[in-house]
Amino acid sequence: HRRPALALAPVIPDLLDSGDILPSRPARTRANAVVDVARITQALANPAVPRNATAFEVSPDGRTVVAGSPDAPPVAIDVGTLAQVPLPAEDAPDLFEVAARVHRNLWFGLGGLVTLATFALLVLAALGPLLGPYRRPRTALTWHIALGWLSWPLIVFLPLTAVLIVVPIGRPPGFAREVAPVPLVEALTHAAPQVDLTHLRFAQVMPGGGLFIVTEGASGPERRIVMGARVYDFGGRFVQVMRDLHAGDVAGPWGRVLVLASALVLLALMGTGLVSWTRRRRTSAARRASGDGATEAEDAPQLVGTA
Repeated sequence: HRRPALALAPVIPDLLDSGDILPSRPARTRANAVVDVARITQALANPAVPRNATAFEVSPDGRTVVAGSPDAPPVAIDVGTLAQVPLPAEDAPDLFEVAARVHRNLWFGLGGLVTLATFALLVLAALGPLLGPYRRPRTALTWHIALGWLSWPLIVFLPLTAVLIVVPIGRPPGFAREVAPVPLVEALTHAAPQVDLTHLRFAQVMPGGGLFIVTEGASGPERRIVMGARVYDFGGRFVQVMRDLHAGDVAGPWGRVLVLASALVLLALMGTGLVSWTRRRRTSAARRASGDGATEAEDAPQLVGTA
């Protein structure tokens, strides 16, 4: 329990601190512009768009399509005139966007490390009460144990919902593969009769065929995969509910209060665990220096339950 927590000490506080900021973000204004799929298809046929384009994004107002490929720069096409236009300027990231990037990828594209830390945090939170009985709070260690016992539902809330977003619950076990990747325009034309694309925001051709589509629904982004004649909900309703719970987008302000409280309790546990571990290390070092013969192995039973 102690060693994994110490190994993840540089990562978990970053996730929790950025998570503390996100619940206070203002409600996102959803893009409700209606998309003309036929015009989008014509825009993608513009000669300026790379022939091997694999993805495109529709602007929130539905007037511009930005398409690109892995080996070519993106190109912006005006949906109305079908002419190439300058790429839209990117807004400087605000505090909440910075927090979101840190929370998801530690800013540097380390999403895999974030996922690993999330699973590890859930294991630490789940096993914590089994490592030490409740004690009356007096020292950093007993505060750590007591806080873990009294606030256990809050402790597991954030890592549990994060893990349930990642694990493949509600998703098909596998997708039928096409013989070869389908061109972007052809894939979009094939998907149009099967999926409501009036609020299309993003589409990307998947390796091996199929089209990943993001549309704007009443409750947020809806993700689907079109493979041949079949349409899969990417994650389905279950994953969307977990996302809403994890972000505090349920029960009005109380959902955000719950997320904030969970993050603060986890930070408090990290703090009390680190303080307890530091003090006991110093005590052990002092005993060895004084010749008492105390060793770290002898102190180990006292360290049970520390972070």
